[in-house]
Amino acid sequence: MRATTLTVTESSSVLAFPLGDGTNRPWWRYLTLNDTQLYFLGNVCETCELLFSRIHAAPLPLAPAALGAQLQSGLRALDQPLLDTIAPILPTGSYHVSLLTLQPKAIRCRATAEPRMPPFTYYQTSDQRIDHQRTLHELILPIMSETTLDAATVKEYRKQFRAGYQPTAIALSMVDVRYPSGRGFEWNLIHFLLDGHHKMRAASQQRRFITVLSFLSIDQSLACETMLNETISLKYT
Repeated sequence: MRATTLTVTESSSVLAFPLGDGTNRPWWRYLTLNDTQLYFLGNVCETCELLFSRIHAAPLPLAPAALGAQLQSGLRALDQPLLDTIAPILPTGSYHVSLLTLQPKAIRCRATAEPRMPPFTYYQTSDQRIDHQRTLHELILPIMSETTLDAATVKEYRKQFRAGYQPTAIALSMVDVRYPSGRGFEWNLIHFLLDGHHKMRAASQQRRFITVLSFLSIDQSLACETMLNETISLKYT
């Protein structure tokens, strides 16, 4: 199978999506690792635009070491032992899980929300136009800094892509739907890259497709049930 569901009831995850930062911003949202803020994700208000900026970078990828060989060669199907191995790194909650095939394009970004933060690189995939009013945008946000990537490892993955291999990355994902005043409708599927930073960089450089094992969090998505279900139908079934 390439798509399934997962419920995590007990977890040792160091990842969380807290609200507020102890100041006068109680509705600002973050992705944290061991209580350290990795990403600022803007306001939870649906009429505010999506803002994101990286505050700190994680020192290491988060995938279990036991999966290294499987991810390097590339997954082709999902099974319960695989999900059970990854579940402890995920926050508790319900997930739709799928092996997505994406073509990443590297984007250099300086977020306007936090101008004091340094620029960072994230990835976009091809937009999926649903109708004349709605387009699903897809973003991949690395948790590690690109300055920590090993050039030799990226080069080796470029060779693998040229040889026809398709390695797998892991992402914790969420849907974000907003209706900002004066700008209409914004529909985003956001993947926080937990593992596979070298692979993703190589795929973008070679303009190749990469598989992403995406765990879409139902609990952390900012979307109504209709939009969440439509995203699941388009990407996770």
